[in-house]
Amino acid sequence: MIVAAALFTGCETLYSEDMQNELLIDRQLRICNPFTSVLKTVQLPDLG
Repeated sequence: MIVAAALFTGCETLYSEDMQNELLIDRQLRICNPFTSVLKTVQLPDLG
């Protein structure tokens, strides 16, 4: 229901930790897991 509402209103990004990250629905709506996406963009310092 949330995906249908997002598509209906023209959203391009839906943030959810419960769906597959980077999933593209109907060539319009991209699912983004905010927890895994942050790890991809933030470079952690080398502690070793």
